[in-house]
Amino acid sequence: MGARKIQDEIEARECIAKMKKSGLTLSKWARSVGIDGRSLHAWNVNLARGGTSSPQKTRQALAVRRVKLVELVPMAASRVARYVVQVGQLAVEVDAQFDPATLRRLIAVLRSC
Repeated sequence: MGARKIQDEIEARECIAKMKKSGLTLSKWARSVGIDGRSLHAWNVNLARGGTSSPQKTRQALAVRRVKLVELVPMAASRVARYVVQVGQLAVEVDAQFDPATLRRLIAVLRSC
């Protein structure tokens, strides 16, 4: 059975702190505790690039990110005009609110086919 991967930033920060405290290299420490060294190394590099924050702030930030409520409001069914633009055998269907610049780009792509 292979070594397990680091699950999240909190665990990564804790493991990195323990590894540094042990005085062992990253690979030796990871092997000694059954953690995938590549996973720990990737976390170490990414955390070093992104700066550091306290474990408490990290836990709070992760907790906030875990709970997000999104209100879904059904849109009223409306009769929006739909248009089909055909170039040769290819076609694009758009509605009345479609951006003209985007439509021009799509037509240029269709022409190149």
